[in-house]
Amino acid sequence: MLVWGACLLASRLFPQVEEGVSGARRNDLPWRMLAATLLVLAVTAAATQLGARLSGFSPCSP
Repeated sequence: MLVWGACLLASRLFPQVEEGVSGARRNDLPWRMLAATLLVLAVTAAATQLGARLSGFSPCSP
């Protein structure tokens, strides 16, 4: 409940942004979410071969 209230308050306090300012396409966020999900799944699948040290380090690198 506290998180919901904080999100609602933050959305009211931030200034409104015009639609075309960022230059990003409208469907950019779902593609980024899909890429991040695939990266996590790939690292999880390869974790046994990579070992604990490399599998924990690889998601941190861009």
